[in-house]
Amino acid sequence: TFSGQRGATITVTIDKPFYAQVQLHVRGYIRTDVMVDPGSVQFGAIDQGVGYIQKANVNYRGGYSNWKIVDVQSNNPHLKAEAVETGRNYGQANYSLKVHLDGQTPMGYLNDHVTLVTSDNQKIPVLVEGRIEPSVSVSPAALFMGVVQPGQKVTKQLVVKSKKPFKILAIDCD
Repeated sequence: TFSGQRGATITVTIDKPFYAQVQLHVRGYIRTDVMVDPGSVQFGAIDQGVGYIQKANVNYRGGYSNWKIVDVQSNNPHLKAEAVETGRNYGQANYSLKVHLDGQTPMGYLNDHVTLVTSDNQKIPVLVEGRIEPSVSVSPAALFMGVVQPGQKVTKQLVVKSKKPFKILAIDCD
């Protein structure tokens, strides 16, 4: 229902460990002539060390017959994207947006964006999200043994998980 320049203030209330309120000021420009379907590029949970590709459609319905996506930019070295025109008709343009996530992406949450640069000098951000998971994980990641006296035995539990069946053949320790 809105278009053009918009802004809002969001108040976030935190109750633990200490009560606090933070105000976030959000501003943006809402375009009604460009639609990304789906609204963001979602990789979901993916394996670390493997490259992936996700697609989205970009549709322009603004009436400007020469409108084009002239570039797709990303500041993330692990994200590459390209937009390929798939159709054009009477001031409308359709593009397929391909986002490539390389196999060198570090594990953890991915919350980034690629920017569509258009022929009318606009920059349109497209959200890219996912979670890169390791093939084998150990929990806890750091093991604290506490204060140990010489000769004292301490037993701690580690959980080793993998998406594929595995067998621990040896445990080496200095």
